[in-house]
Amino acid sequence: MRTFIILLFLIPGICGYSYSQKSDKTPEQKAENTSKTMGEKLGLTKDQISKVYTACLTKHKAIEAAKEKYADDEETKKLKEKEAKKAYDTALKGILTPEQYKKWKDYQDSQKKKKK
Repeated sequence: MRTFIILLFLIPGICGYSYSQKSDKTPEQKAENTSKTMGEKLGLTKDQISKVYTACLTKHKAIEAAKEKYADDEETKKLKEKEAKKAYDTALKGILTPEQYKKWKDYQDSQKKKKK
């Protein structure tokens, strides 16, 4: 009985702790992961992967800067993040072929559905 009570309090604590740990990746790590995934999923050339990495890095650095600069102003922060994402999307359209771009958007949509 005593063991049961200890486990009753211990298990939720362990689960809560594991969920609270975020993986704070640097913008470089995020850009590397994204460009690697895109390279695998879309069959990108080395030149395309390099350009995607640069565009992704620019986006993540802009988002990080907005989070720091506008930490107290949620509305402005979201606006700046949206602008960075829009610029990234425009850059992707210039880097990828229309088929690759569509395939990437479909992949992103499927990943969003999996998270829900």
